Amino acid sequence: MKTNRSDTQFCLRYAVRVLERHARMWHQIDILLRISALFSGTAAFGALVSGSPTWTLVAGLFFALLHAIEYVVVPGDRERKSLTMRGMYAKVLATQHGRSDVDLEASYQGIVAEDEIGVPETLRRLAYNDVVEERGDDPEYLYTLKRWQRLTALIA
Repeated sequence: MKTNRSDTQFCLRYAVRVLERHARMWHQIDILLRISALFSGTAAFGALVSGSPTWTLVAGLFFALLHAIEYVVVPGDRERKSLTMRGMYAKVLATQHGRSDVDLEASYQGIVAEDEIGVPETLRRLAYNDVVEERGDDPEYLYTLKRWQRLTALIA
């Protein structure tokens, strides 16, 4: 299938946007985990000081659970990986004016081959809608978003 410059530019903008949203989502998750761990740790300490063994145990277990989740998921690393890949796509997009159509497509395909980041379908739809709106394309091409997808748009 032969692509033209406009299609490649759309794909590059889409990749930049979807990775921005992906990084933002992981940043929000990281913040949520850290704040929750702070509050649960404070609650565990407060319960310990007040002499309530039940609440100390519950808050302490919740604190440990949050840190285990953060250790396994590592949202900060996922955010950094998304931003790194986003930078690669953005660099090609920024230098597009000095490239031929074939070179632009080859650069894009080269980055796609290196891209290992799995992005949820919801973020893909949101990013697609963003790029369609940025370009001023016909609104009939937009995905219709469900309620939970619009909620995800607020987070990411």
